[in-house]
Amino acid sequence: MSKLKIPALAFITLHLKKINTSLYRRRFYREQIPFKSLYTGACLLMLASVLVASVFITIHKKEQNIVVIPQQDQEEQVSAPAGVLIVDEKAALPQEAASASAPVAKVQPSAEDSGRFLGVKGEIKVKFGWYLHPLYNDWRYHTGIDVMGHKGQSVSAIQNGQVTEIYQDANSGLTVVVKHKDYQVYYGSLLKAAVEKGDFIQAGQEIGKMGSCDAEPYDHLHLAIKENDDYADPLLIINKD
Repeated sequence: MSKLKIPALAFITLHLKKINTSLYRRRFYREQIPFKSLYTGACLLMLASVLVASVFITIHKKEQNIVVIPQQDQEEQVSAPAGVLIVDEKAALPQEAASASAPVAKVQPSAEDSGRFLGVKGEIKVKFGWYLHPLYNDWRYHTGIDVMGHKGQSVSAIQNGQVTEIYQDANSGLTVVVKHKDYQVYYGSLLKAAVEKGDFIQAGQEIGKMGSCDAEPYDHLHLAIKENDDYADPLLIINKD
């Protein structure tokens, strides 16, 4: 027993020897197990215990070293390869969804839009130029044309443009002025205006309702056009290609 240098092994081996002797005396087996075999078994048992303890200690240390990383948003974790475009679905909403979340501004037509002047319908009572005024019985220069119609009839714009003036004139009554490039169109003798100063309008849009004026007391539209600040015959302008 003096050869046992490890106290734990000596303790285990002695107990195994006692158990071996007791079992042999009770005739559980015919031959007694040699001391070397008991020592070897005790060594193996001790080694197994050490190994098991080492495994548990290692697992415990790994659990302590584990760092829990909070999960990021999926959008931040995704990284695209070079040359691949990622489209933000929140930004690329369908037009219906975008209109539901925010009002859509109406696009106003520009005064610089090109196109032909629309024609006018109705009898021309007074043409452009000098004429003998039937009420005042004198010669006067008529700056436009008088297009006949009925009171309250809708008056439409003959071209795109911007409303620059709305005023009451002694000769042409309520007048709306619309500017288009080098042209200014005067819609006079109106009963009421359907636009406001600063509005951008399109050809065919209602300017107002037809009426009359003191100088020309019959239902009509007084249509005058200035080209580069000079009055021009509207019939020549609206009939241009």
